[in-house]
Amino acid sequence: MNMKESFFTIVTAGLLFGAFSLTATAAVPSNADVLAAAAKVSEALASDNLPGAKGAAEALVAVAEAANHGALAEGATAVASASDLAAARKQFKALGAEAGKLAQDVKGFSVMHCPMVDADWVQTSGPTRNPYYGKSMLGCGGPKKKGHSGMGGM
Repeated sequence: MNMKESFFTIVTAGLLFGAFSLTATAAVPSNADVLAAAAKVSEALASDNLPGAKGAAEALVAVAEAANHGALAEGATAVASASDLAAARKQFKALGAEAGKLAQDVKGFSVMHCPMVDADWVQTSGPTRNPYYGKSMLGCGGPKKKGHSGMGGM
C-alpha cells in the first residue's frame, strides 16, 4: 500500500468511525427539555384540551425516556391513556409531582401548587394556569417554589 492509499484508508476509516459514533450517541434531552414537554401537557389540561394533553403526554414519554426520567414517563403514559379530562387530571397528579422535583433548579420553570387537590405542576412564566381545574378555576393556586424565571409576585 502506497502513501496515498494509506492516507485514503485512514481518512475513510476515521469518517466511518465518526459517523457511527455520531449516530450511536444521540444527545440526551436536558431537564429543561423534559420540563418544557411536561409544561405542554399542563397547558393542554389548563385549556380543557384532552386530545392536546394526550398528544403532549405521548411526546413527553419519548423525551422523559430518552433523559432517563422513568417516573415522568410513567406519569405521561397514564395521562396519554386517559379516557376523559377527569381521568387525565387525576393521572396528571403523579406527573406534576415528578416534574416539580425536576424543576427545582431549572431556570425558566416554577413549581405551582393547587390547594384544592393538594397537587403540584410546573409552568413557565405568566399567570397561574391550573391544569387540575382548567377553565373553571384557571387562576386557582400559585407558586410553591419559585424557579429562576423571575415570576415575582404571581
